Parts: sequence; structure tokens; C-alpha cells
Amino acid sequence: MKISLRQTALLSLGLLFAAAVYGRTADESSPYRKFIVDVEEIEGLPSAIRAVHFKEAPLTPWFERSGVDFTFKSEAVKGKVSFRSKKMAALCDRVNNTRQFTDFVGRSSVYGIEDGRGGLEGRLFLGSICRDAGCADEDIVMITAD
Repeated sequence: MKISLRQTALLSLGLLFAAAVYGRTADESSPYRKFIVDVEEIEGLPSAIRAVHFKEAPLTPWFERSGVDFTFKSEAVKGKVSFRSKKMAALCDRVNNTRQFTDFVGRSSVYGIEDGRGGLEGRLFLGSICRDAGCADEDIVMITAD
């Protein structure tokens, strides 16, 4: 069976996410701990994102949620940035602090495909968790869409 470059990139994304499960460094009590990845584990991610023609949308510190559907804003796209994820919804529930979650969103980017209406349909969410007041020490969070 012949595998296309796009399929290879998607497979790489999946493998990176699966490998990330073993690279958690956050405190066991942190609601983010399941989604923490090591920098070394996502080194190939930029190439995979370019290969599948994902667009990056750095997010502003704002979100709306309806069940497992999230809407974000980004200056990089004219329309909305949509992201559907049960994992993201569970994380939002565990954080249970709108201000803290909004700050987290503001340090994040969504990667996805243009939706034809000026917006973006998210496939991958990458963010960071600050470990200190100045965010000099941070962990990387990765969540895939459903």
C-alpha cells in the first residue's frame, strides 16, 4: 500500500501525540498533567503541520464553550476559530476557573484548516502552562480535536 505525504504527516502527528502520554512533567494534581509534552517529543511537529497545510492561529485570551465545542478568536483569521474536543472540555471542567483557563488560551495557538468562511476549523491545540510568575519556566500542552 502506498502512503501519501499527507497521510505520513497525519500519522506522525498521531504518533507524537501518543508518545506525549509518556512525557508528562507536571505536578500530579495539575489538571493539565495528561496533556503535557516534552519539547523533544514535538520537534517534528512544525514539519508535519506544514505538510498537511495547517494554518496557525495564535489565540487571544477569550473563548466561548458549548459542550465540547469551543470558539476562540485570533488576529490571524477573520472569522472564528472552532475546536471540538472532549479532552479540551474535560480540561476546562477540571480547571474550573474561567480566568485561569482564559489566560491559558491566551498563551496558545490552534492549528487547522480554513473553513471557507474566513475562519479556521481547529485540529490541534498547543498551549503552555506557566510554572513561575514571569513564564520563564513553562510546560507545553497539546490537545487534538475529536
